[in-house]
Amino acid sequence: MAESEMIGAWRPWRFTATETRALWIAFLIGLGARAGGLLYTASTDDFVFLTNPAAGRFAFDILVTNGRFAGGVLLRALSVLGMTQPHANVLGIVLGTLALALTGVIACRLWRLPGGAAPAAIVTCLISIHPYQADIATYRVTYLVVCLAFLLAAAGAFLLLETRVPLLVPTVILSLAYAMYQVAISYALMVLVGAWWLSLIAPEGGVRREAAVLRRAVIAVLASLPVYFLASAAALAVTGLQAAARVSAIAPSQLGERAGNLLGLIRKLAFEGEPIVPGMVKALLLLLLVGAVCAVASRRLREGGARAGLLAVLIAMVMVSLLSLLMVAHLFVVVEWWPAARTLSQIGVFWGLIFAAGYAASEGRGRVALLCLGGLLVACFAGLVNQVFLDEHRMNTRDMLRSNRIVSRLEARPDFAAVKELAVVGGAWNYPLPAATTYYDLNVSALYAPWSRVAVINEVSGYNFTATTDAGKLDAAKRYCAAAAPWPAEASVAVQGEVGVVCLGKP
Repeated sequence: MAESEMIGAWRPWRFTATETRALWIAFLIGLGARAGGLLYTASTDDFVFLTNPAAGRFAFDILVTNGRFAGGVLLRALSVLGMTQPHANVLGIVLGTLALALTGVIACRLWRLPGGAAPAAIVTCLISIHPYQADIATYRVTYLVVCLAFLLAAAGAFLLLETRVPLLVPTVILSLAYAMYQVAISYALMVLVGAWWLSLIAPEGGVRREAAVLRRAVIAVLASLPVYFLASAAALAVTGLQAAARVSAIAPSQLGERAGNLLGLIRKLAFEGEPIVPGMVKALLLLLLVGAVCAVASRRLREGGARAGLLAVLIAMVMVSLLSLLMVAHLFVVVEWWPAARTLSQIGVFWGLIFAAGYAASEGRGRVALLCLGGLLVACFAGLVNQVFLDEHRMNTRDMLRSNRIVSRLEARPDFAAVKELAVVGGAWNYPLPAATTYYDLNVSALYAPWSRVAVINEVSGYNFTATTDAGKLDAAKRYCAAAAPWPAEASVAVQGEVGVVCLGKP
């Protein structure tokens, strides 16, 4: 078999020509999709870090308390080297996009995808530029770290399936990936499950995974979890920090309710239109799923008769169900229920795998049809990602203009010189003319999120106000805003001693 005919024909530590072409195609498409992120735009979190002179140390503490100590160490190292995130915005977007493209190409290699660069590039794009990935990219401060976590998860899977390195090596790499972003465990498991499924339906010349190799992979994944938890506990002990409540384990009494939440989430992901993945795109994705299952069943029907075809359909249904559960499993065990798009970006692995399975099982016109459908989906994904970044820019513009008006109102007061703190009360996530891609905390107003209100005002004005934390002062500001007319009324801005009070809404 020629090198260009199958991604599986490779030297262990080198990319084939096909893989290299797929990598560059996916990287350039991904960079074009995220081009808006190369501009000066910021999420609610980014404003906090941009205006904090000790951003590197601040990021380290936040990530350690959230069980992501390796990510904290990396951000601290980048800060020391002059590549502080989100300040080095362009570097982060470029390197993060490259890391995601590499993740997709590694998945193609492990899945033994047949054909040339076109199917490999489509699979890589489905994995790396799914609109849910855009939610991660809007948070510049952690984007590069998260992308590297996904790359490490794929690299760990690669070492398990394609090399004979000591088991300790991939175990440590997988643990490190989780310590950068816990969702990486879903990436690793979904890539490994996909490799096994595709080995069952591989075209002629494909390689089936040996049972010993699969056992090795299962052992490493199971071992990597306690290693991660022990390392995370050690990081908290060394730093003297306390684990954030959001990463605490859920109470056993709540497991039944949470299971229902997860099933509802899976149904929503499959069938309900969302601001960043509209209904028509989901219909195309379901068409891809049906086409892939039909291709797998048809192949087995031709090779082994009706019984083999029925068995192939049953296996496909089991695989789809298992992958769906792996995709959301991390939400099952933690207290905080917040299925934002960035916590579900592994859905791109799901759709990349579905395309790969259908393409591997089909031939001739079937492959042409899948290539056309896959190419259309990639174009849809790129367009939706463009819109996410455009809306972030629009939301930033509105927040900055409003912040400028707020500061102008404060400066006009005769007692402004005494103001050292700000208490911003109330507000709304969106504007009367809403951003179309606002979803959970994606593309929300920085003047609504409590942690970013003062940060965006400081960024716009150049002042260095601090957010009021004194309970008495906060209560006084809330009592004032409860009685005053909200912004833009004249009374919506006031000064109480050293505290500037801004009433964006009722407390």
